[in-house]
Amino acid sequence: MNHKEIEAALDKIKKKMNQQVSQEIMDAIQHSTVIVPAVMPKDTDPGILRQMLKNQALPKGANPQPCFLENKEGESVLPIFTSEEEMRRSKNAPAFPLLLHMDFSECMKLVLKHKKLSGIVINPFTHNIILRPNKNNRTVGQEQKTASPQQYHFMKRQQLEAFLLPKQLFEKKEAFMKEMIEKKGDYIKELYDTLYDAELACPYTADDFDCMFLNIREDLMVGQITMPQKYLMEKTCPIVFLAWDTTQEQFWYYAVVLVGAKAEPHLFEVHEDGKNTDLGKAPAEGSELSTVINLIQGAENDRKEP
Repeated sequence: MNHKEIEAALDKIKKKMNQQVSQEIMDAIQHSTVIVPAVMPKDTDPGILRQMLKNQALPKGANPQPCFLENKEGESVLPIFTSEEEMRRSKNAPAFPLLLHMDFSECMKLVLKHKKLSGIVINPFTHNIILRPNKNNRTVGQEQKTASPQQYHFMKRQQLEAFLLPKQLFEKKEAFMKEMIEKKGDYIKELYDTLYDAELACPYTADDFDCMFLNIREDLMVGQITMPQKYLMEKTCPIVFLAWDTTQEQFWYYAVVLVGAKAEPHLFEVHEDGKNTDLGKAPAEGSELSTVINLIQGAENDRKEP
């Protein structure tokens, strides 16, 4: 789900006056990047504050701290927003000094570690839906469910394909592409291992990933990664594509995703801001790479036109 789909689902819950967050919402938002209001500590060096007034990027030494809100019961909660548009929907929303883009999973970890925080509030000035995780990662209003090994591997696969891989690409850019080209399947296996804990091991080996990198032209590299058949199911990817324009320092992430109960393959593009676009039914098997190359070259031509 993108942030619009998450917000639409939250709207439905709010209309039903139901503060229980469905598993569908949890599955969607746990792999999302959310916006967290923040402030700078009182003892921050004035020089750092001056640099922040001049530049959008956080200077070295800056240590912003997430803001907390207090609800009617006097509990401290961590406010998160699914989008900046959602944050601006309410006239009562305060003007937060800083906005952090954080993985939802990191927000959960913060709440679990912070003794004073009782939960997370999603879009506090509109949806106002509260999650109250405890040490067992349970949420108020939800029964504790133990995922089967198959469900667990599915969630980790979805997390890597829909979130971790594009995040690494757009954050590390050239460094990520160079490491992928050098290590191929070994690097994907390393990324997978970061998602697993001691209870279950990653079910894949480096050889399970068929990686191919092609110089389409002198300044355009495109990589095709064929994913394993094991745990390939709805909402996972049989194949993903990474692309790098070395002249323009432009990067692309495309994936064929199995959609719906019939697991129909659709071609998606994931953008640098974390949003994704469903480009419709995927091209015939074997022609995906040429389709992706045409999309990239078409986008480049559009950018060059006056």
